Amino acid sequence: MRSSVNVNHSMIFRYFSLIKNISKISICRALQYEQLQQKKFKGNLLDFGGGEKAKYREFIKSSSYSSINIDTTIQPTWVVDADEKIPCGDNSFDSILCLNTLEHIFNAQAVIN
Repeated sequence: MRSSVNVNHSMIFRYFSLIKNISKISICRALQYEQLQQKKFKGNLLDFGGGEKAKYREFIKSSSYSSINIDTTIQPTWVVDADEKIPCGDNSFDSILCLNTLEHIFNAQAVIN
């Protein structure tokens, strides 16, 4: 008897490519990285919580990249404590990327504003 299930080989390939590194990163992060690889940011990008040593940095395509982090080992453009203001003017960036960061901030709404 022949199965009527339509096998989508590209979805199976995607699934296995995502889970091959599951011991290193979560499936959520794998999906984020997958999306970053497909995205091209226009103009100036601020990576809030990122830096040159962020695990996903190699996937970011932008004409201008700046980053803010409290962790110096990530090598951000600016090292900023949690209560400090961001050291750049309003409307300095065309896009802001923020991955896995806001859950670590006590008053995330204040940061977003």
